Amino acid sequence: MRRKQVIYSTEMSPFVVLGLALLALGVFFLTLPILIAALVVFGTFAAYMAWRMTRALKQAQEEMLKQQKADSTVFHHEEIIIDVTPEPEERPGIGDGRF
Repeated sequence: MRRKQVIYSTEMSPFVVLGLALLALGVFFLTLPILIAALVVFGTFAAYMAWRMTRALKQAQEEMLKQQKADSTVFHHEEIIIDVTPEPEERPGIGDGRF
C-alpha cells in the first residue's frame, strides 16, 4: 500500500505575486475616478454653500445698516446706564436690626 504524501510550500510563486500586484493596481485605478468625482462634487457643494453664506451675510449687514439709519434717534441699550446703588438714606444702619 502506497501512502500519499502532500507537501505544503510556504513560498509564493512569482505568478501569484504578479497577479496580486496587478489586482491591487486594477482596484486602485477603478476606485480613483470615484474618489476624484466625490472630491469634485463635495468641493463644488462647499463652494456653493460658501457663496450663499457670504451673500446672506452681506444682505444681513445691509439690513442692519438700514435699521441703524432708521433708528438713529432711538437710544440703544449700550448707551443707557442704570444705577442701582441705593441712596445713602435707604442704606440700613449697623444697629438697624433689619439684617
